Amino acid sequence: ILKIFLSSRTNDFLRTIDCAQDLRKEGIIVELGYNETDSKLEHLRDRKIDFCVIIDEKFLNVKITDIHTEKTFTTELKYLKDFLLNERNI
Repeated sequence: ILKIFLSSRTNDFLRTIDCAQDLRKEGIIVELGYNETDSKLEHLRDRKIDFCVIIDEKFLNVKITDIHTEKTFTTELKYLKDFLLNERNI
């Protein structure tokens, strides 16, 4: 089961929650965060998180960090679900 941490660079928490709900419908466990401290890699590793996903200010792009390899990817928000479900084994 895939487990991600999701946050955004805005205070639009409702929009972030909506995004989390869409991912949860696909069987992805989503933990929401609202501050930078939550997204520290060692903190996420301890909680068995697979990916840290940060949505940009305009809700167009996301920065995805693989917690295990520390590789970072950037993609459009509309492709996040596909990335997490299909392309995460890059």
